[in-house]
Amino acid sequence: MTLQLNGKVGMSGRFKLTAIKPDGTTRHLAEFDNMILDSGLEFLTADVSPDPLTYLHIGTSSAPVSPTQSGLQAWSGSSPVVGQGTEIPAQAGVAPDYAYTRVVFRRIGLGRVFSVSEMGMGPNQHNAQLFCRALVLDDNGEPTTVTVNADEVLDVSYTLRMFVDLSDKTAVLHASGVDYTLTVRPARVDRELSRSLLSYQLFRHASAWVSGAVQPPILAGSFDPSLAVSRERLSNGKDEKGYFVEGRVFASLTGGNLSVPIRTVLLLPDAFPAWTVGFEPGVPKTASEIFSVTLRIYFGRR
Repeated sequence: MTLQLNGKVGMSGRFKLTAIKPDGTTRHLAEFDNMILDSGLEFLTADVSPDPLTYLHIGTSSAPVSPTQSGLQAWSGSSPVVGQGTEIPAQAGVAPDYAYTRVVFRRIGLGRVFSVSEMGMGPNQHNAQLFCRALVLDDNGEPTTVTVNADEVLDVSYTLRMFVDLSDKTAVLHASGVDYTLTVRPARVDRELSRSLLSYQLFRHASAWVSGAVQPPILAGSFDPSLAVSRERLSNGKDEKGYFVEGRVFASLTGGNLSVPIRTVLLLPDAFPAWTVGFEPGVPKTASEIFSVTLRIYFGRR
């Protein structure tokens, strides 16, 4: 049996800017949302490194943000999350319908006053193929310029959220003369996400367990790893639905067999939320059949 599944993850990001004096005094500068660029979505489909949240980019342009842009419009510099100033560990957390990852950059003061009107994130120090771009906005949502004094350090936190549709999706699959009712359900939405968003990790480091038990609730379930599975990346790119990456997990003819029918499969990618797939009735797995589940994940702006 081979099963094709599609999942979708909506993403949004938010910057928070703080100026810090040597005595520890802080000054709130701004907090605002970003736009994830087409170049950022395309980067996620590529089998390349590094992490697209590796470098902070700053600039001085107030030109409107467009998804087709690939860099800042008046770039003035970049700072890595590691190797310059003080590294602050990345954080990850959860909320009812999304998981998030957060990175913090500290840009050492330049010994002079400098200004910031635009900001972005990218995989390297070059102002090209950025993951996102944003204008600095005031409390009324209007573009503005913030100034960092000569005796201050600029701290920038960037939070990326991944939103998941928690509703069940059902379908009927006809195989070998049997109609199987499928229920696809988000799973373990409360887990921390890897800070790395590289799509090549989707199935190269994913895990899958198969259970003979009935399909568990979203955050519960006991899985039996006795059925040996393999995983592989299949394809990536863009179609009429958006940017995607696709891979599969499968049990070969000699990959192990269960004495009870398969009722639940858990797909656990590294950098995206997980999904469970439930089968009713259960699917028998014998040494004469290959069991395969293909997952295509679409990701875009929320």
